[in-house]
Amino acid sequence: MDYRFYYNERQLPCAALSMDHEAFGLWLTDDLSDNSEQLDEAIETQARTGERLDRVLVRLGYVRSHEVLSAIGQQFAMPIVDLSTREVPREVLELLPPRLVFKQQCVPIERSGDTLRVATCDPFELTAFDELRLITDMDIELVLADETDLRKFIRSHYGVAGDTLEALAAGQDDL
Repeated sequence: MDYRFYYNERQLPCAALSMDHEAFGLWLTDDLSDNSEQLDEAIETQARTGERLDRVLVRLGYVRSHEVLSAIGQQFAMPIVDLSTREVPREVLELLPPRLVFKQQCVPIERSGDTLRVATCDPFELTAFDELRLITDMDIELVLADETDLRKFIRSHYGVAGDTLEALAAGQDDL
């Protein structure tokens, strides 16, 4: 049984039955692509929860998060940064309002002229980055970061506890 990778109307990665699974193969290890039961379970879970397929695959333990991050980086030709070792000047961090950082789950990591380099774990929500452009009046260059590292970075640099992150993100309409 083969699967085809595509983006739905919300630009989220999805999979469908197909005779050609080369594009979708970027997301899967060889073991998973040979295990249609695991893949079927992941797609069924995605349909039921609305969660992104890559996150379902990681949550179910069928692929590792760094494999997905690498595949996304290849798919979008985006570099991957290690936020656990990254030093970011305070003036760069202050270029985005904290509520926007929490809402979009992204952080500014470097400024070069009129370009702001922003780390994200979710490059699929491209409209969110239009908002960054409007607020900063700068060109936005996206780079990928591990979701766990990104959350730790936000907590340590913006001084907010984990439960407060969700509360601030929930109040996103106030931005």
